[in-house]
Amino acid sequence: MGFSIEGWMREYIAAVQQRFGRRVRFIGLQGSFARGEAGPGSDIDAVLILDRVEAADLTAYSGLLDRLPERGRSCGFVSGWAELSHWDPAELVQFYYDTVPYVGSLAPLLPLLSQEAAGRAVYTAACGIYHAAAHNLVHGHSPEAVAGLFKSVRFALQAEGFRQTGRYIRDVDELAAALPEGDRAVLGEALRVRKDGVKPRELEALSEMLLRWASGKICGG
Repeated sequence: MGFSIEGWMREYIAAVQQRFGRRVRFIGLQGSFARGEAGPGSDIDAVLILDRVEAADLTAYSGLLDRLPERGRSCGFVSGWAELSHWDPAELVQFYYDTVPYVGSLAPLLPLLSQEAAGRAVYTAACGIYHAAAHNLVHGHSPEAVAGLFKSVRFALQAEGFRQTGRYIRDVDELAAALPEGDRAVLGEALRVRKDGVKPRELEALSEMLLRWASGKICGG
């Protein structure tokens, strides 16, 4: 019998609620399982928001996960509600829209998710992608690293779509239609890379695409 994310989440929710009770503010799922893109080795990105988080809570949470199946794949995000509600809004844009709720709601975060915040999310992502692409081309020479950066570009372009339209567009065809030509080309390459990976002979050309795209965003393009 294969792995069922819904079965795992039911077991996870029951264990979390038994341990933390009314302190649970929110439980959700992020990442490839939330997007319907998970493969056999995909991580389980569970989200747990408590009323507050202390070191003893994190120790108890770790022990709880140790008793669940697939411990080696479980990761995700845990925090207190106050900290999350004061988080950098630029990071909350992707966090909010990439999270499938199971218990509770993240709706109180919505007023923070402005188009300005989305613009800062794109800028911050572009800075990281530029640095990582340059570093990899000089030092790492890793096709896998380039593939990871194109995954980051895809998320950044969803934030860019939100910045331009005020809507978070999950469907990639609709997103492509809403983006300018240069962004649309990079998104298309990101989707191809997700399917086919990056071959060593493509390393320089794809790194150049990443550098040019990131430079444009950093410099205000």
